[in-house]
Amino acid sequence: MYTTERAHYHFKKNITCNVGLPPVPEIQFDDEEADELDNWNLLRIINSELSDTETNEIVWRCLGYTYVEDAKQWEPSGCFPKWRERYPLPPDVIGVTRVYEKEVDGPVLKANQALVRSIPPEFKQNLKKVLKPYGFTGFKVDELTPNTTRRAQVVNWLLYYRDNLKGKTIEQLIAEREERRRKNEIGVREKPLE
Repeated sequence: MYTTERAHYHFKKNITCNVGLPPVPEIQFDDEEADELDNWNLLRIINSELSDTETNEIVWRCLGYTYVEDAKQWEPSGCFPKWRERYPLPPDVIGVTRVYEKEVDGPVLKANQALVRSIPPEFKQNLKKVLKPYGFTGFKVDELTPNTTRRAQVVNWLLYYRDNLKGKTIEQLIAEREERRRKNEIGVREKPLE
C-alpha cells in the first residue's frame, strides 16, 4: 500500500495535449479539487499525462481519504463507510507496478472493479459524452492495455463523483439512490460506496 510516500505536484495551466487535440486553455481554479476534476485534467489522466500515483491520489481524495503529513500516511476517516471498512488503506486502482500477474495485480483489479461497480448504469457511458468536446474519441481495441482501461474507468468514476456525489452527505446520497430506484423501478441493485 502507499502509506509513506506522497507525490507532490502542481497542475500546469497551459499544457498542450496530445497531437490532434486542441491546446488546453489557461484556467484559474479556486481550489485543488476543482482543478483536478476539471475535464481537461481528466483528459490528462486518460492520456497518461498524470502518473499512476497522481491518478490514484486524486481518486483517494475523492473517496474521502486524507493525507496526514505528520504521519506520512493516508487515513480513511472521510471515506464512504463500506469502502473504509473494505479498504482502510487506499488501494491502488490503476496498477502502479504495471505487473499484471494475478498475485500482484489481483488486489488492484478488485479495487478497480469495486469502483466501477459503484457507478449506476445510467452513468457508465459518460466518458465519451463528456470528454468528446475536449478531443476524446475513445479507444481502438489495439490501443487498450490494462493501464489504459483502468485510467478510463477511473475517469468515468471521477466524472460520476464530480457530477453526482461531491459535496453531498451519505444520507443525501442514500435518499437520492432510493428515489432513483423508485422512479426507474428497474430492480437493478447498485453497489454503493457507503
